[in-house]
Amino acid sequence: MLENSRREALLLTTPNDLICLSFFGLEDILKGCKGRGVEVKILTNVADEKIANLLMGYIKDAVVRHADFQIKTRMLIVDERETLTSLMVEDSLDLESPADSGFWNDSPQYAQSLKTFFDLIWNHSSDLPVLLKYLSAGSMPEKTVTFNDPGEYVRYFMQMMGRAGGEVLIIAKRLGDIPMLEDFIQFAERAKSRGVNVRVITYLGEDFTGDNEIFGVAEVRHLDIKCDFDMVVVDRKENLLRFPFTFEEAGVSLTQCLWSNNATFSQFLSEVFMELWAKAVDSSIRLMELKFRRAVKELPKVLKPLAEGHGWTLEMPAKMEGASKLKHIFDLALKYKGSPRQVVVGDVFTGAGDIKLASIAIHIKAQDVEASRKFILSPRVDWLGAEDRDLIEGLETEEISNKIMDIIKRQ
Repeated sequence: MLENSRREALLLTTPNDLICLSFFGLEDILKGCKGRGVEVKILTNVADEKIANLLMGYIKDAVVRHADFQIKTRMLIVDERETLTSLMVEDSLDLESPADSGFWNDSPQYAQSLKTFFDLIWNHSSDLPVLLKYLSAGSMPEKTVTFNDPGEYVRYFMQMMGRAGGEVLIIAKRLGDIPMLEDFIQFAERAKSRGVNVRVITYLGEDFTGDNEIFGVAEVRHLDIKCDFDMVVVDRKENLLRFPFTFEEAGVSLTQCLWSNNATFSQFLSEVFMELWAKAVDSSIRLMELKFRRAVKELPKVLKPLAEGHGWTLEMPAKMEGASKLKHIFDLALKYKGSPRQVVVGDVFTGAGDIKLASIAIHIKAQDVEASRKFILSPRVDWLGAEDRDLIEGLETEEISNKIMDIIKRQ
């Protein structure tokens, strides 16, 4: 078939098959093809530098490329009119194997179908000389692989963790979105022992308790990010992305994944990660914030009976009209039922925003409603300064309630 080719010959086969074919005069046949002006393209899967060097002899008369395919097959397409497809390929370098068989076909339609398949792989392949340079340097050529198999995503993820030498950057919508979390923790522990720094940006929701073992092997930060994808970047050299798609009308959920070792793209993703990392909140601070929110949420159950026992009523939240006729909203207000009229108002500061602005705001509102005392509830005293008498710090409902009661008892 090759000897009768006129315009183009496309060959897809294994490296061992190419080596075997050289004993049957393939190099001379390729030289004859080049002499007749026939363009010969050869696709194979080169596993190492030794194989690449053995195949370099073909590049004088053909274009040889490497592609990541694991199929042991042989496919020859000549002039888009003849095809030879192997049913079984003996890949052991045995020159007289009876296990090698195939079929020949001269259907143009079939040849065109196989050519389309060949071209698809060809367009995502690497030239052999380029590949050899990478292999000699101990690396692989830059490429991008797309897939939608969840199992493949886990495989890529774990392989990247195993290859990490200095840094692993992860963005996950939730901690539970990290593949095989228990196995990941073990991988991260081994990576940490090698000096690898593992950083994770995720959303730590209201159910976050800080009990997960991941916090012992990775730096985790919280970010209120509306992120519909997961991302992994290793050593700023390779990256893995996962995009979930949901078609609600059809009730179908799909996942598209992308892996790439493009250095420029990986560097860009690393810079994006670090910008988000600077804005994210350390998991210990997030845990403190959530404990504080839970404590404030339970305040009415604990504080209300305590306050009523001393003649005060509790409102959470409280709407009050000031002397200016403006209506103000406080996170809580305590009003004395006796005489003289007394009002104590408070706002909650969880850490979002500027504490100084919050302090100024409650001062103005309290003055307008003629409150006898004001305070800000916060999980940390150092956000305002320990000398600020209007700050109440605490993470437990009982602790906060008792501190508020100390204030109203002094009125």
